[in-house]
Order: sequence, then C-alpha cells, then structure tokens
Amino acid sequence: MKSVSQILLKSGSLIYLHIVEVLLVSLMWSVLIIPAVVILPIQTAILYLAVMVIPATTAAIYAINERFHHKKKLVKLFWKGFFTLYRRSVGVSLILSLAILIPVSTWWYYIQFNSGYGFFLFAVFQTYLCVMFLLTQMYAPALVAVHGMKTIEAMNQSIRYFLKYPWYTVVFFIQVLSITGLLALTFIGFFLLYAGMISILIRTSTFNIQEGSQENKRKQEEKTFVNHTLHT
Repeated sequence: MKSVSQILLKSGSLIYLHIVEVLLVSLMWSVLIIPAVVILPIQTAILYLAVMVIPATTAAIYAINERFHHKKKLVKLFWKGFFTLYRRSVGVSLILSLAILIPVSTWWYYIQFNSGYGFFLFAVFQTYLCVMFLLTQMYAPALVAVHGMKTIEAMNQSIRYFLKYPWYTVVFFIQVLSITGLLALTFIGFFLLYAGMISILIRTSTFNIQEGSQENKRKQEEKTFVNHTLHT
C-alpha cells in the first residue's frame, strides 16, 4: 500500500496528463453547484447543496473512472453517472448533511442563546463526533461511483476502511481540506479545477486502500496456510 505522499504524486501526475478531462468534469460539476452560489437565497441554497454536492461529486468520480478505462464522450459519462447513481449518492449526501447540521445548529444556539461553559463543551464534543463521522465516509462516494454500491453498503465499507487505516484517512482528509481551501481562494480556479482534481484524488486513494486491504488479506491467508502446513 502506498503512502499519502505517493498518492498525491500519482494524483498530480494524472491531473497533469488528463487536464482536459479535469476541466470538463469540473465545469459540469460547476453547472450543478453554481445556482446555490449565485442564484438561490441562502436557506434554499443550503437545502440545494445538501442534495447536490455528493451526487455531483459522485458523477465526477464516475466519469473520470470510466475515462481512465478508455471510454469516450466524457460529458455523456458525467450525466449518465449523475442520473443513474443519484438515488444512491443522495442518500450519502443527506446523511452527511445531517451530520454537519447537528454541530452547526449547536454552535448557533451557543452563540445566540447559551454561552455557558457546559454548553460550549457539548458543542465541541458534537463537532468532534461530526468530524470523526466525516472521516469514516471519505471513501463512500468513490465506492458508489466505481463499484455501484448502495448507500448503506458503501457507507459501511468506508467505515471499515477507516477503521483499518485511520491515520492514512486522517492525512487524506487533511489533504482534501487543504486543496479545497486553496482553490476556494480563487473563485474561477475553484469551479474550473476543483471537482476534477478531487475526483482523481479520491479515486486514487480509494483504489490504494482497496489494494492494501487485498494485500493484507493475501498475506494473512498465506500465513494461515503456512501455519496449517507446519502443524500437519
């Protein structure tokens, strides 16, 4: 299994080699996201993003993965992934949105109505639980996009990967946040590059986790076989 730094280098190389695909996927992703930024009122925009961000990102991962398997017509692949995987990916999106909403509403209540020390600790604890839950779901969109897993199946498998490789996932999560923050500083750059870059990074990291799990499984089977042979 490769380290996060190796995955970043590999992802960077793929982004460079497939910059046209990165731009196209990012533009299509932006078509779905921009209404929440420039058109809709804040309350409606939040609800819109809750049912759109993960499905759009899942479609981007699907299109990139299919393109890497030498399939053409990237635009068609993106919209095919969006519509065929929407029901599964929107389930993940709603659950993650709810997980984020809980600590956000708690902090809002703390700032507006109750600034006591006890409630502050409660808000911190809820934030910690939310971050941990988000960490466990880092691989869910890719599992839906690449393997067509159902919502609960993908989320459960993502939790298993996190429990098996917690520190790898934490560093991976920090890298995603860093890329998001850096690209968010440039409005145009964000909508031209973000989805394509993140899709490649998530896809590459998920495949790396899967290869690591399969390698560990093979080693365990070989060890079991050797021990069984020695005892017979």
